[in-house]
Amino acid sequence: MTPKAPLNLEVPHQRMAEVALKALSRIISEWKLSQAEAAAIADMPASSWKRVEAGDYGRKLNKDQMLRVSAIVGIYKSLKLYFNEPIASEWISLENDGPLFRGQRPVYSLITSGLPQFLKVRTYLEALLEGHDPSFPTIAGKPENCFDSKRGSS
Repeated sequence: MTPKAPLNLEVPHQRMAEVALKALSRIISEWKLSQAEAAAIADMPASSWKRVEAGDYGRKLNKDQMLRVSAIVGIYKSLKLYFNEPIASEWISLENDGPLFRGQRPVYSLITSGLPQFLKVRTYLEALLEGHDPSFPTIAGKPENCFDSKRGSS
């Protein structure tokens, strides 16, 4: 009986990073974001983002980066389902008076507020898709604004 080779968990994680970065690169390109914005979205230096665009990154993504990519894919999908073109592709760069953006471009809010904002924006867009008013969701039958920073405090 031959001994089994040790399980190499690096290969699947590396492949997952490659696929995630390829998807992110395509979304960023469609959204026509700058290299600086793309690098900030991916939470990496501009020089690393240039390697991503060239298909030569070759590193694993950390959990935060993978969550960012996952959220961006969800945001992208929601925008495609909710809006027609060209708004679906331009929305991320348009000034927005919605409760999460206060007149800012959504991409700017993602960059300046980090991962929690990525998840809030994704949740916001998914609520729109489900026909809910995302500024006034209900939780356990009780109206509550889930985008309020004072959530859960009494």
